Amino acid sequence: MKPFLLVFALLLLSGIAFGEEEKRENLALKGLVSATSGLQADVVIDGDRNHLYWDGALLPGKWTLEVDLGEIRLIDTVKLFFWWGDTRYYKYFVTVSPDREHFSMIADGRDNTVPPTAKGLTFSFTPVKVRFVRLHILSNRENGKSGHVREIEVYGK
Repeated sequence: MKPFLLVFALLLLSGIAFGEEEKRENLALKGLVSATSGLQADVVIDGDRNHLYWDGALLPGKWTLEVDLGEIRLIDTVKLFFWWGDTRYYKYFVTVSPDREHFSMIADGRDNTVPPTAKGLTFSFTPVKVRFVRLHILSNRENGKSGHVREIEVYGK
């Protein structure tokens, strides 16, 4: 077998060639979402990365979105899709909890200065048992006020 075909066959079998992540179940789709401010928080778990987005409202302070998976699940990946298409970037961090009392940080973007893209941000980590996933948005470059999120995806078992 030619080297190219061998490599392609191995990638295909491993799921890398066509995005293994896309084949996994997005656990957030079956969850509930709440927000500290803004309207229509449910659009961040509707499975659509490209159209509607949640706007945390132009209020000073921090903006938080929380996804409740409904039960404790073993997760290993969180994907975030912020508003993209201009020069704004967001400062944020992500925490997870099994009980809404004890939280652990799984992603730290508090020093972020890179504008988001349509590819989103993927955070993979050692599997952890959680029920709640929180996105804390601290600011955005455009006006310093509000957060804009298109989708939050959660993967695991």
